[in-house]
Amino acid sequence: NMPPNVFIFNARPDLERTISGIITSIATGEGLPEELHKKVLTRTPAEMRSKLLLEKALSIYTMDQLYDYTVKASNHYNEGLQPLVAAVNYQGVMSTMRHLLGDDCELVTDQITTNFEKIDTNGDSRLGCDEFEDFFNLMLVESDTQETSSIANVKLGLKRMSSCRDMFESGRGIKKSESDQWKDEFGIKKHLHGDGKFSASNWNMLYCGGSQPVLDQLKAFKRKFGIGLSVEKFDW
Repeated sequence: NMPPNVFIFNARPDLERTISGIITSIATGEGLPEELHKKVLTRTPAEMRSKLLLEKALSIYTMDQLYDYTVKASNHYNEGLQPLVAAVNYQGVMSTMRHLLGDDCELVTDQITTNFEKIDTNGDSRLGCDEFEDFFNLMLVESDTQETSSIANVKLGLKRMSSCRDMFESGRGIKKSESDQWKDEFGIKKHLHGDGKFSASNWNMLYCGGSQPVLDQLKAFKRKFGIGLSVEKFDW
């Protein structure tokens, strides 16, 4: 198996962005390439994943939007009966949960049913707008301190993965403007200046290949940030 700190691009990367990302991740200890292989979500219990997915949904949709969607879904399952206007039914709620949770919905069906029944105090299998929000909030409640801590760790892992991907994305199709040529996107100059552990004199780039465009990018990076460049160019 390939070592987890080996990173392979599917296409030619934006070399300035990639090298800057490497320097930043090493200097700060965050966003290291080996963090990308960690399956943060798949190792997480379904109940915890469902909470994270519902939180994500609330960052995209408002509660009113989720309720309106659930009303429409409820009426789909209420075909032939009086249309629901200010209420949702259990089938509609399950439809929304399947939409938001995907395959995990089946794994947390018992939890969804239990929480629905807790809110449905009159037992008519219908929830009003406020009750729907109460149900949603109940789905988000952490059961204990340990789960709260675990969810926090998962969120931190996801944040690191996102930062890592952002640093090392290829940037294909992105053309830099004249002003962008001198931008320090990741702020690496603060690490490279001076005589510290990560100063420019302690870094060196090695290029072995025959591509003039790649060599031109590396030379531009050397001029911009003062990092050494060694070249073994075979262009015969």
